[in-house]
Parts: sequence; structure tokens; C-alpha cells
Amino acid sequence: MLKGVEASVEEIEESCRVNIRGTSRVAHHVVGQLRENGGGSIVNLSSTSGFVAEENCATYNMTKFAIRGLTKCWALDLGKENIRMNAVCPSYVLTKPFVDYLDAFGPNREEEEKKINDLHMLGRVARA
Repeated sequence: MLKGVEASVEEIEESCRVNIRGTSRVAHHVVGQLRENGGGSIVNLSSTSGFVAEENCATYNMTKFAIRGLTKCWALDLGKENIRMNAVCPSYVLTKPFVDYLDAFGPNREEEEKKINDLHMLGRVARA
């Protein structure tokens, strides 16, 4: 769900529920097992969108910034227990929300798609 300042409270909460709360719940549920095992690793999924501002994407970007912050905090908290926390930050991936984002550009979708493809070393977005 990609929205800017016009996002409703419900849209903001949904984005936070899926990305931030989902990430938090997974970590919460696996930490106990990692402690029993004497350590391990959790890899969270953030995004390059967690590093930069993007037009009309605040509801998504804020959650990816938050996941990066949570990952850093948890790494600090859990490192002394031999539990590593990392986040991977892929760029554009061809998913339904990304296609919806491209469709929002209407007649300039091909231009926007080319611009985005040119940002990637392989000349295309990743596929899910």
C-alpha cells in the first residue's frame, strides 16, 4: 500500500501491522528457540526504501525505516547472547504493490518502468 500524506489512519495502521508488527512477531517467536540453541541469526526484510524518501510512498517507506531501526536495536540487545540480527534491503521487486505503483503513472508507465529498470545493474527489477 503506497500512499503519501493523504493516507487514512486505517491505511497507515495496515502498513504498520503487516511490516512492523509482522517483523516484530516473528522475531519475538524465534528468539526463545535461538536462546535455547545458544545463538543464531534472524534476517529481517527491509528495503532500499528504508534509506530514501520516495514520492507518495510514506506508508511503505516509514515501515522499512522502522525495520532497519528495530534490527539495529535488537542486534544491540541480543548480540551478547550470540544472536545476530541483520536486515536485507532489496530494491524493486515485481510484486502486486509494485505493479500497482507503476500503473499509477498511467500513460507514462513505460517511461517510469524504464527509469526504474535502469537503476538496476541487471537492467530489470527482481522477480518474486
